[in-house]
Amino acid sequence: MAKLDRAVEVLAARGRNPGVNEVLVQAIEDLLRRRDPVEKAVRAQKIAERRTAEKSESTAPAQSESLNKKPESSTLPPAPAQSAKRTSVPSLVRHQVWLRDNGQCTWQHPDGKRCGERKMLELDHLRMVCRGGRASSR
Repeated sequence: MAKLDRAVEVLAARGRNPGVNEVLVQAIEDLLRRRDPVEKAVRAQKIAERRTAEKSESTAPAQSESLNKKPESSTLPPAPAQSAKRTSVPSLVRHQVWLRDNGQCTWQHPDGKRCGERKMLELDHLRMVCRGGRASSR
């Protein structure tokens, strides 16, 4: 209750007297904005786009050199060499998967319907890591 009272005080600093419902709605909105994997992926994508734009602006005079380079076939970074120790899925790949799948399971039922589950999701490799699989969004 003390935390709820403090939340009311924080929102009241904006010049109004919020009710408990408004405090709960604001708390849920803040939680989703900070912790929703799809929202995180959207933010990461915007940051990457902004960095790419800034990088292209800063290298604009050197465009003649970039014309001789081969274009990259993928936006994914090259896969790290597989070692004996298993590593976690890179955040870039995790974000791309969340955006691609919109936070929903991709398994399909035999009748062709997509699974609608959105809770307790895990990222799986298309090919097992022990058999040479790597973390990618494809």
